Amino acid sequence: MVASQRDIDSYSQAQPAGSPSPEDGAAALDGGAASRRIVVVGGGAAGVRCAERLSRAPNGPPVVVLSDERWRPYDRVRLSALVARELDLAMLDEMPRLERCARLAVLSNRRVVRIDRERKVVVDQRGNELAYDKLVLATGSRARIPPIPGVELKGVFVFRSLADAEGLLARQIASRSTVVIGGGLLGLEAARGMLRFGTRVTVVEHEPRLMFNQLDDEAARRLALGIERLGIGVRVASSVQQIIGMQTPVAVRLKSGEEIDCDTVVIATGITPNVELARDAGIAVGRGIRVDDRMRTSDADIYAVGECSEHRGKLYGLVGPALEQAAVAAENLLGNDSTYRGSVVASSLKVAGCPVFSMGEIDPRSAHYTGHVFADAARYRRLNVHAGRIVGAVGFGDWNTARLRVVALEGHRVWPWQLARFRRTGEITAAASAEQVAAWPATAVVCNCRGVPRGTLSEAAAGGAESVEALGYRTGAGTVCGSCKPLLANLLGAAAARVPVRRALLAFSAAAALVALLGLFLAVPYQESAATDWKWDVIWRAPALKQASGFTLLGLALVASLLSLRKRIARFAFGRFTSWQVAHVVLGVVGCAALGAHTGFRFGANLNLWLMTCFTSLLLAGGIGGTALALGSRLAPRTAQALRKSALWLHVVLLWPLPVLLGFHVLKSYYF
Repeated sequence: MVASQRDIDSYSQAQPAGSPSPEDGAAALDGGAASRRIVVVGGGAAGVRCAERLSRAPNGPPVVVLSDERWRPYDRVRLSALVARELDLAMLDEMPRLERCARLAVLSNRRVVRIDRERKVVVDQRGNELAYDKLVLATGSRARIPPIPGVELKGVFVFRSLADAEGLLARQIASRSTVVIGGGLLGLEAARGMLRFGTRVTVVEHEPRLMFNQLDDEAARRLALGIERLGIGVRVASSVQQIIGMQTPVAVRLKSGEEIDCDTVVIATGITPNVELARDAGIAVGRGIRVDDRMRTSDADIYAVGECSEHRGKLYGLVGPALEQAAVAAENLLGNDSTYRGSVVASSLKVAGCPVFSMGEIDPRSAHYTGHVFADAARYRRLNVHAGRIVGAVGFGDWNTARLRVVALEGHRVWPWQLARFRRTGEITAAASAEQVAAWPATAVVCNCRGVPRGTLSEAAAGGAESVEALGYRTGAGTVCGSCKPLLANLLGAAAARVPVRRALLAFSAAAALVALLGLFLAVPYQESAATDWKWDVIWRAPALKQASGFTLLGLALVASLLSLRKRIARFAFGRFTSWQVAHVVLGVVGCAALGAHTGFRFGANLNLWLMTCFTSLLLAGGIGGTALALGSRLAPRTAQALRKSALWLHVVLLWPLPVLLGFHVLKSYYF
């Protein structure tokens, strides 16, 4: 399915000239009352995400989105796929999802030209006014145009919006030679799109490597080779001095004096935040609109999110941080307490078909960290480590970064033997390939292209999204480069596989924990009266029964210990691990019953006291650990992980002295 000019023409009719004013649109929500109304200026990813969150809140305020584009809200992250004619324009349309939001009006072709902070109204280009209670500025950014002679020629394009994509789609068939100025993500994707009809394409990057801010030298070198194999020429450490031509380009001249013939030039040299609206209203701006940790500007009733915002002196210019900022602003606008501490950007992308990964600090010239490298013919991976923790990572080629992201983003220590394994195998843990996405923190981002966290995906899965496609439809995850689709399948597969077993695990674990807990406080007494015919304490007084229950308990402990071999020895790795877990806790429940039959949960003194304390605590720790494991998807990820680790640690510690205590107990019993 590909986009056609007719598709674009029809899609742009979102707001015909005679459409209602913004005030009329808002009146459809709340009768014109603006006492709670939130106005969002900007229909990009950050503005739409903020509005969507606000409107989905129970009893949320009425929200009006004003966009200066003539299109309905669209997914601009996938514009490169549109230019490459890999998808239909309808697949970018976000209105079907937004139409399900209550109390939300989206008005296109409404450029806001002025903010009257005293009267709390915004004014559009037609003079229409719209009152607000709170205002969100999501004005985004525009393409930065370098001062190159010839940039005004007719065949020179930028690549930021659907209007730009429209121009490139119309130009594709006619162009025979295209030069792309800029070797970042957008520039490389534009180059791939323009390659479709046999056009000769050359990328010119003034930095010494492609994707200068995301990759190191070796990853960028491999990326350049991959792009060249597609038929795209690459020139790095080269600057365009002039675009030559009268009305349309005929060549570009580099500072080296070399000329590259072309009829089309695409400029992708970065962005400039749109701060003029805020600046003219007297709101504090720097390089962007300055915001605090709650995403508020210098005016407490006005927030700013996305590419236009400057947080702690930093501009991100990426969709992931923009969506995080939008979520924080929405929570604060709803009266909740949420703070934004900045973003550690982890990007797993397919750039012109080549998979790359970048996270955190990647500058190879930095002396603040030590680099650890794994490389083979198809893959290159580098970890940057400071004070025993991962501060950055770069990769080229397929890489399952599930475990790596959790370790890095949560600040876990990386040990020397893990780094040695990484240099040898490219993985920091032996079980990296088995990492379950369901175990990630709820805030961990799974889809970097759309900024979708694991918690949102789990909610969608619990709400009936049972396939990768369904998750993509509900959340947008996996709909851009597709590199996260294996992670989505992992999430769904892990959840589906665990549901029936976890219920059994929960039941038996809770039963073991309950019986063990009761055993710590409730001892069954010997029978005090001899008048009754039924003597329950015979199981403790009769030597044969006492021995039977004792050896049963000993055998159960031995079998339960042997079950742990399933996790540690490869030849025992048959059957489902979760089934072995259930078998282990079932033995624990039977062990509780055997312990009660053998002792009545009377602790005694001396050696018996030590043995009973150890045995009962061991069963209790195992029951708590199994319960936490079964409820992992219901508990907060950090809570579940901490509870499981603590219970497992205690379970193992108590297991070690048990054989010695049992040995002395058996010896004592037969000796005396």
